Amino acid sequence: CASHPTMRVPAPEGDAFFGRLLNEALAAGGVAEILDEAALSRFAVRVWTSQQLWGGREFCSLLNQAIREDGTRAPATLRPAVILCRAINDVLCCGNRKSGASEWPSGPGALPPLLGQWVSASWSSEADATFRGGALPAEHEPFFTVGRRFRTCMFVATSFDEAVARQFMARAPADMQPVLWRVRFDPVRRCKHVNYVGALSTASSREAEFLFPPYSVFSVLRLERSQRHLMVELQAAVDNLHEPIELPLAPWS
Repeated sequence: CASHPTMRVPAPEGDAFFGRLLNEALAAGGVAEILDEAALSRFAVRVWTSQQLWGGREFCSLLNQAIREDGTRAPATLRPAVILCRAINDVLCCGNRKSGASEWPSGPGALPPLLGQWVSASWSSEADATFRGGALPAEHEPFFTVGRRFRTCMFVATSFDEAVARQFMARAPADMQPVLWRVRFDPVRRCKHVNYVGALSTASSREAEFLFPPYSVFSVLRLERSQRHLMVELQAAVDNLHEPIELPLAPWS
């Protein structure tokens, strides 16, 4: 288990956490999935979606920290993080697949969720748009100006359901600005580096998660401030490969 200076948790607890992740993913996908090299990427996504906690944090938060730091604080975490990212990206990057993303946010006209279950995975609060809720430190707010194009330095999880994003936004610490991100997509060309991972979740598909890989490109379309929160509207790039590599990295996502 790779150590990190900010994680003051005994190593045996880290090993136990890894065991819980492994067992949970195995229970969801079966032993055949981990033995099949072609299916290992799905196994990696199941690990990403886990709600198991270590030091009060989910695995997805720990992985994103390792990516953001890029080995600067804990070099031992970088190599395993990169390997896992590569596996997850195999599910997310759909550029070489004719079918594209497994599900697409089709709007409220699709069959809605019923009694906590998703009758149609393509149901969304808004067609060709997803949502993310969180918090934004005041010092990073000036970065997000209308017209700015940037890359993220972590996985970015969004939801088909605006209500889910608002639940995450409600958890914002008192010293940070609650923020609701609305991500828009080209309705024709869509996006080649995002995918619906709800069907692979070890926890619940009710989050309706639409996941972007690290270094995804977005443009700021609009900012709207209310008394309760900040809304930042973004446009997702169609294909990361066709965007300038030197775009600035967002300090927060």
